[in-house]
Amino acid sequence: MKCNFDENIWRPTRTFESCQSYVDCNLTLGPGGSMKCFTNYMEHGPVCEVECKRYEDKLPVRKRSYECNEKGSWSPELPFCVSPSSALYVDPTSDESLSI
Repeated sequence: MKCNFDENIWRPTRTFESCQSYVDCNLTLGPGGSMKCFTNYMEHGPVCEVECKRYEDKLPVRKRSYECNEKGSWSPELPFCVSPSSALYVDPTSDESLSI
């Protein structure tokens, strides 16, 4: 930071990269479920393989891949044995911003 005395304000001395959206795609595994997730894809969010065993009155669900998009939504819809942990989405371009 450098003080611009003519304008009486501080200015950054270097440019900053633009803010990127933050998406929480964490999942919580429930009873009867198993999952394996793969992350660090450049073209899309994490992909999880989920399988649910029969649990109480719920029928078993075969192993299938589920993908989290840039808004934190899972496709296709998640089965009963997993749920999104928080589905937090922070858009840096919105009027409401987080500050430190």
